[in-house]
Amino acid sequence: MNTTLTDLCSRRSIRAFTEVDVPRRDLELIIEAGLSAPSAHGKRPWHIAVFSDKTVRSRIAAKMQWFQPIVDAPVSLLICGDPSACVQKEYWPVDCAALTENIMVAARSLDLGSVCCGIAPVAENIELIRTVLDIPVPLVPFCMIAIGYPKSTTAFHERNKTGDEARVTWNPQWVRPDDK
Repeated sequence: MNTTLTDLCSRRSIRAFTEVDVPRRDLELIIEAGLSAPSAHGKRPWHIAVFSDKTVRSRIAAKMQWFQPIVDAPVSLLICGDPSACVQKEYWPVDCAALTENIMVAARSLDLGSVCCGIAPVAENIELIRTVLDIPVPLVPFCMIAIGYPKSTTAFHERNKTGDEARVTWNPQWVRPDDK
C-alpha cells in the first residue's frame, strides 16, 4: 500500500497529546492541504482560525465539554464556513467537511494526531462557541480540530473493518422504472 493510502487507513481520532509544539512549517503544510480540498462550484467557502493560546482554548472547552482535546493539544484550528460565498448556501458544510478531512490526513502524514470536535449543524453549539469567540459575520463555526503529537506510541493503526463489506453495494439495481 502506498504512503497516502496507509495514512488514510491508519488515521485515528487522537485525544491525548504530548506537550511538544507543532512546528509552524508543519501547520502551514497542513493548512495548505486543507485549502486544496474540493468545494462546490470551486467557491471555497471556508476560513481557518489558528488557536495556539491555551487560555482561549480552555475558555472554549469550559463551555463545550466535549472539546477537552483542544486544551490538551498544542494547537487547534477552528474551521468556519461562509454560506454567502456559495452558489447554493446549503453546500458549505460539505465543503468544510472536505477541508477538515484533508487537514486530518495531512496531520497524520506528518505523524501528528488530530481529532475533530463538531459544532455545526447544531444551532446551540454554534451559539455556544459564539459566547466565547467573536466570530465575524457571515462566518459560521463548523468544527475545531485539535492537532499535536499523540501520547500513545500505538495511536496510528488500521480500523477494525468487520462488517464493512455490508456497507458497499456493487452495481446496485436501484434504478426506478421509467414513468409512462
